[in-house]
Amino acid sequence: MCDAPKPNPDPYLVDPKEQFQYAWKHFDFLADQRMRTFNFYAILLAASVGGTLTVFEKMNKPIVIICCGLWHIGIAVCFLILDTRARRMIEIPKNALRWFEERSGWNAPKLVLADDAAMRAQGHRFISYTFAIRSTCLAQILFGLVVAGLEIFLILCHCIKE
Repeated sequence: MCDAPKPNPDPYLVDPKEQFQYAWKHFDFLADQRMRTFNFYAILLAASVGGTLTVFEKMNKPIVIICCGLWHIGIAVCFLILDTRARRMIEIPKNALRWFEERSGWNAPKLVLADDAAMRAQGHRFISYTFAIRSTCLAQILFGLVVAGLEIFLILCHCIKE
């Protein structure tokens, strides 16, 4: 007697290959989105620093200079929040990919697990995308604080002299 294939008892069961592809597509999309966000941030940072230097050079209006400093702080904080969210979102498909790589039937190279192990073993916390974003944002926040703080200090000194 011929054994006919049994119908799938759960019509919502997804093939493991499809699950892996789904996780990989999400990881790829979110990682690419994070990279594009940082690229946009780098362009915006260069433009805003250039604008602030132009304001210093061409305008002598304290309120505009203070606003430039606050702008730098606001932009850096916004991008820190965006990156924190993107990083958490990337962990969701990354955890799924780790799960696939840890399975005994996985024959392909274990790229995510190997990268995790290498980063832990070498202790390279400073050679990471997250460190680059956070240090850049911190530098911009400090720049904004110096710009706004220095202008406020100059206003206060001028008021004291009079």
